Amino acid sequence: MHLAKYNRLLQLFKCLSDDTRLTIVMLIYQSGELCVCDLTDKLQNTSQPKVSRHLAVLRKCKILTTSRNMQWIYYSLHPDMPNEFLNILKTSASYLADDVNVWERKSSADTQRSCLEREL
Repeated sequence: MHLAKYNRLLQLFKCLSDDTRLTIVMLIYQSGELCVCDLTDKLQNTSQPKVSRHLAVLRKCKILTTSRNMQWIYYSLHPDMPNEFLNILKTSASYLADDVNVWERKSSADTQRSCLEREL
């Protein structure tokens, strides 16, 4: 067994062992990119500081990366993510696709607008 690959996979699974972090990654996987305010809206019972802490862990694990649009930071999957791990996310998203409790969007019109539009 190639130890470096095994350790990387082990690190990825450890980072996703928290249910909030797993949900964040799955939401970003399905959306392409999201900002903190989008994630806070979708994770209705999770405060913005808690979401930010989880995002920091996911960045440290090199699962997520960021891009900036004016003052907003958007999170997306890290481009160096192994294809095998992306396949796991794809399979997981397909498996969870019918779970309305996890994937259903809030009906609020505010969730349909970007962070930029909310500030204007």
